[in-house]
Amino acid sequence: MEIRAYPALFVPPSPPPLVVPKVELVLALGRAIELLDSSLGRHQKRVALIAANLVDGIGLRSTDVSRTVMAALLHGVGALARQEHTRNPEVGARFLEISPLTRDLSPIVAASRDSFRALKMRLGLTLDNALIAQALHLASRIDDAIEPDVFVLAQAARLRDEALAFARTELDPRIADAFERLSHTDSFWLDAADFDIDARVRLRLSHMSSVQADLDALQDFGRLYSVLVDSRSPYTATHSWGVAAVANCLAAWSGFDGETVQQIEIAAQLHDIGKIVVPSDIIEKPAGLSPAEFGTVRGHAYFTGCLLGTVPGLHRIAEWARSHHERLDGTGYPMGLAGARVTSEARVIAVADQFVALTEDRPYRKGISGQRALEMLSESAERGAIDRQIVAIVRDQFATVDAIRRHAQGVERDEIKTILRAG
Repeated sequence: MEIRAYPALFVPPSPPPLVVPKVELVLALGRAIELLDSSLGRHQKRVALIAANLVDGIGLRSTDVSRTVMAALLHGVGALARQEHTRNPEVGARFLEISPLTRDLSPIVAASRDSFRALKMRLGLTLDNALIAQALHLASRIDDAIEPDVFVLAQAARLRDEALAFARTELDPRIADAFERLSHTDSFWLDAADFDIDARVRLRLSHMSSVQADLDALQDFGRLYSVLVDSRSPYTATHSWGVAAVANCLAAWSGFDGETVQQIEIAAQLHDIGKIVVPSDIIEKPAGLSPAEFGTVRGHAYFTGCLLGTVPGLHRIAEWARSHHERLDGTGYPMGLAGARVTSEARVIAVADQFVALTEDRPYRKGISGQRALEMLSESAERGAIDRQIVAIVRDQFATVDAIRRHAQGVERDEIKTILRAG
């Protein structure tokens, strides 16, 4: 008798581990700064290219040139927290210390407005980082002096004289010498022009393109991003970490595998980054919002998707984060999704977000108790707006969920207080 062999049951291969290029995360954070303040964003790009030329001119490594660009793109990162920190590099530097992906840029940003004399007082600053910081200082000074309505080559002689006088008296002689030599070329000044600047910035980052962030590093970067956005107002100062912690435990109890749980937590950390488009006076308005103001607030979920969706590898996380205000009955935003089009991962984040938001103080109301928040979640689930099964998990594990929320929010509150003391 012939024995027929049957093929084994097909098991789809596991998706490859999630890794994201470090430079793409830095560029995304730079885009967030530009979305908040377009003039600051453009300034950072011009400073990046001018400083890169200076660092290249003194013979530092190509990787240092890329690090110069990344530090320049993030030297105004404190503005994401509060506008008054735009020119306070110490605040921005403390934020950058949160993530291992940006920690090496923190000492550069902290020293980016130091004179050569002040720089010598900083303990532990490496020579390469000191030179990069000095290059950023001069580049920022040059860009501030450029008249935007005059073609840059037409003012190059004035800019050269002013910048050289400053560099000779205030900065490291090696930076001054490099500037004096390079500033006689047209290309040095034309690199400060906005024409096709995004492509030129990306080209200067090419030597770091192979540096990858794994899931753990991405999670730390999400914490950095969420702290920046949450710290804009005392009414949002603990929100993202509370949502992320609750989403993590709900996802685990819902049966997701460990890697997906971690990705859901990252999406929850990042779900509100689009709020940088919402003016602080709306976030802190001590009364109900007008239809126009509420329309502005509703836009934040869409912009969260835009900021994350451009990063290679983050497409699923971007979708989940963008969808945290979608509702199963189709009444949510920004896409008006309904039913099965709202992914299981997004449903977890939506419940976590709503639970945490209800318990928080807002300028127009006090936060309610966790128990009352649970009752309101149950009512919303009965109406078919949010997932009943996930709400049931909150109900069954209420004491644990509420304790996790309180702990995570307390940790973020302390983190933000520590950082803002630098301001």
